[in-house]
Amino acid sequence: MADYNINAVTRRVVFTGSAGTGPYAFSFEILNNTDIVAYFNATKLTLTTDFTVTINANGTGSITLVVNGGGNVPQTPVAADQVVIVGSRDIERVTDFVTAGDLLASSLNEQLDALTIFDQQVAEENARAIRVPAFDPALVEDGGVVNMTLPTKDSRAGKTLAFDTNGNPVVGEDFGTWRGDWAASTVYDIRDILRDASNYNIYRCNTAHPSSGATPISSNADAAKWDLVVDASYAATQATNAANSATAAATDADDANKIVNTNNNVQYTLSNGSTGFSALHYLSATIIQANNSVTQAGLATSAKTDAEAAQTAAETALDLFDDAMLGAKASDPSLDNDGQALADGALYFDTTNDVMKVYNLATTSWLQLTPTVSNQVNINTVAGQVSPTNNIATVAGIDSQITTVAGINTTHLSNVSGVATQVGILGTSDAVSDMNTLGTAAIVTDMDTLADRAADIATLADIQDGTTATNTMQTVVSNLTGVNNFFAQYRTGASDPTTSLDEGDLFYNSTSNNLKYYNGSEWVVATTSVNGTANRNTYTATAGQTTFSATYDVGFVDVYLNGVKLIVSTDFTATNGTSIVLTSGAALNDTVDIVGYGVFNVANVNFSINDATDVNTAGLTNGQILAFNSSTSDFEPVDANAGAALLAGSTFTGAVVVNNQLDIEEVHEKVTVITSTTGTLTFDTAVQGVVLGTANQTANRTINFTNVNSTLAVGQSVTCAVMLSQGATAYYLSAYQVDGGSVTPKWQGGTAPSAGNASSIDAYSFTIIKTADATFTVLASQTQFA
Repeated sequence: MADYNINAVTRRVVFTGSAGTGPYAFSFEILNNTDIVAYFNATKLTLTTDFTVTINANGTGSITLVVNGGGNVPQTPVAADQVVIVGSRDIERVTDFVTAGDLLASSLNEQLDALTIFDQQVAEENARAIRVPAFDPALVEDGGVVNMTLPTKDSRAGKTLAFDTNGNPVVGEDFGTWRGDWAASTVYDIRDILRDASNYNIYRCNTAHPSSGATPISSNADAAKWDLVVDASYAATQATNAANSATAAATDADDANKIVNTNNNVQYTLSNGSTGFSALHYLSATIIQANNSVTQAGLATSAKTDAEAAQTAAETALDLFDDAMLGAKASDPSLDNDGQALADGALYFDTTNDVMKVYNLATTSWLQLTPTVSNQVNINTVAGQVSPTNNIATVAGIDSQITTVAGINTTHLSNVSGVATQVGILGTSDAVSDMNTLGTAAIVTDMDTLADRAADIATLADIQDGTTATNTMQTVVSNLTGVNNFFAQYRTGASDPTTSLDEGDLFYNSTSNNLKYYNGSEWVVATTSVNGTANRNTYTATAGQTTFSATYDVGFVDVYLNGVKLIVSTDFTATNGTSIVLTSGAALNDTVDIVGYGVFNVANVNFSINDATDVNTAGLTNGQILAFNSSTSDFEPVDANAGAALLAGSTFTGAVVVNNQLDIEEVHEKVTVITSTTGTLTFDTAVQGVVLGTANQTANRTINFTNVNSTLAVGQSVTCAVMLSQGATAYYLSAYQVDGGSVTPKWQGGTAPSAGNASSIDAYSFTIIKTADATFTVLASQTQFA
């Protein structure tokens, strides 16, 4: 082996892949090419097939990568790749000095070189390990308290690493258990967390004890047994102008408490006037619903049978009424509303002639119950002429007609002589006047009409003298009161009547196609527009779509957006029975499910959730809830705390407020790319978190952060990143504004930048803290990336 010095260097070197396949040099000495290992990114390479080693005369050397030699270097490395060379001589001794043999200097140097290399390798590995400082207290074996041995595998598995009061490694503890507001005469354990209701401070218990006294905890006799976690009054003490903001903060805190903790079935009212129900209310409702579902499971079969019987009875009664009263039609129907043969006595209203008609099964014909409007006018006219006060006018002016009589033959005159008395009557002045009236054009027309109605007049005569007792008209006359009452109680039209309302009135609404009855105060749907008990529609929304078609009874419809049930009147409106309207437009490809329910009454019947055709309760356990799965179009069991799963795939537009701990594994922020190089840079904090300038800047610029005061509450902050490309001549952000007002940031390191960095990307970070209305503290930094 070679004989050379082993210098004091680290036996590890890291390169980027910008040199391609190499060579990549190392400055530590090796004795053989097997004394090193190499890594391409995270993959350990194999000597000869993946890389070769060159050893210089002084023991240093280099490696050259082999692309696709052993498959571990799949392509020529680039700058984004990493190449690592580390000393890895096998720690062993394969030769021995022979007793009483020669002890050559070269052999001794070789062994000492190997020992030195071993020590350097161990030192390099130790440098990459967690170590305690040299000035730490003494170890346990040296009489001290420090013991760096890890807890056992079973006790540390799946836990965090923590350190006790001596600095020794222990299994990490949970942060604590939330106990709500502090209360007297309550036993508190170590790591219990609570709120001091007098000042909203958050404390963590460090000593188990029963509480006594009163708040604030800071002046309580047990104050030393509590660690202050959150000092709620800190912000209020920072400036004298924070008084108004403190009131707003207290109002927000009270609103947040209402949203979370308002009692079940009690509607809260927030400071801005908005109302709603708390998370506690909905959680309680979910638990009650789940318990009721379990309790009623045994009654499901009989409930279903009774419900179906009730439905059948209601449908039978409605069908009988529907067969008897066919509603409004433009012509005589030949079948009833179900397409069946007409029943004797069936009624309908003829909208063409504005008359009511009844069906005579014996003659298979429709009979008119009332005269048409025009016929009624003619009858009234005739009645006026027959009346004793206005019969026949004088015959004056009809001398030409009398002359004509002179030419009548003897037979006719003989006939006249037989009725001399009647002719004499015609000669009276009254008769002459009536004859003149009869001779007018209008009366002649009416007389022609009466001649055409001779048969009808004969029928009327039969009714008058009673010779046809069973005549249909006589039947109508006998039941005229009932007919009039029917027309007073049953009406049709496009909108619900508002006048002449009596309890029990019926109305057919041709807009919603529903039969309604008046209950004394409002019109109530007597039939449902839904076919069956429920009608479901599923839509994939276009961008901004608000209106979706659906058939439902008003007041009986549920709407889901991406599986989340919406609140009627708040999230959507449903007032016409044919469509629903979202308050805010849906996003592109959102899934909207609409379930319209049919109206029917079920008395003394218990209904099980298992009877619903769109509910899958398989595997349902205590504490779970039912959530809608749009891919299977049914409701399925999920854990009550699986909020993240319920919201998976959802898109939120606008602000989302979380008033407690938020666990996030990964966050994607919106980056706005700009190409401007000069002038004021406006950063809208409401729509983005990062701005990237891809073009080289040409002047120093002012940056103005907008929508800050309107979106932040006092005590809240927003962090923004700005990255600006720089050419050979660099520029920088030289002036700073928040909502148009100048601010002076506090810079990392204590000094504001006075220039940019040439041929680089300058990354600025600004954290804006709202300390009072329109008052801000800004923390900033500038970092060069090249």
